[in-house]
Amino acid sequence: GWGSILLNKIVKNILLRNKNKLSNISGSWTYLHDNGWLEVFTSMDSIYVQENIKTKVEQYERLMKHYQFSTYRFEYLSRTIQLLQNYGTVYLVRLPAHKSLIKIEDAIVADFDLRIEELSIKNNIKYINLIGESNNYQYTDGTHLHKSSAAAVTIYIAQLIKSYQQGNK
Repeated sequence: GWGSILLNKIVKNILLRNKNKLSNISGSWTYLHDNGWLEVFTSMDSIYVQENIKTKVEQYERLMKHYQFSTYRFEYLSRTIQLLQNYGTVYLVRLPAHKSLIKIEDAIVADFDLRIEELSIKNNIKYINLIGESNNYQYTDGTHLHKSSAAAVTIYIAQLIKSYQQGNK
């Protein structure tokens, strides 16, 4: 009810005012900014992060038994690209991830990158594959980038796009 809404607002304000002092927090908490950014504050203690990655790997391994490549979803990705091209330049981006999760993804769809590259060629768009950059970033759980790494990846992607627009790549 209203009590928890008020309490959450008070807690968030206290946490936000002290976020630079929270390097030793255990667990994580989130704050939804007015612009839609869901900021995640999480412990980057190596043991905590490794436990998060281990949990994510276990989830992926359980779920991968039920996953397979979907031609239906792939066709709709192509249609989405074509729709978006009516409004501007489209780029496909594969974000970096922890190596243990990439291994599982590759086991599910071994030719994923080839399929995406072919889709990019078919639609005359760029495919930015950052999997090769995965060791350069920190993850909170193997798939989600820590906010400092997310900022670095965003800048890197923006630089690549700018370079493409200037005809340098």
